[in-house]
Amino acid sequence: MITLKKIEKIIRSLLIILLLLLILSQWLVLHTDIKTYVNPVYEYIGVFKPE
Repeated sequence: MITLKKIEKIIRSLLIILLLLLILSQWLVLHTDIKTYVNPVYEYIGVFKPE
């Protein structure tokens, strides 16, 4: 039978993994050119590039 402490440990582990993935994805978007590959549509929906 799964105890409450084991469930808490699993939830904590998942939260830590999700936090690390969030930090990694934010770093990728801010410091690499991945944002142009993830969202290339911004040029076609009426948003102009600053010149």
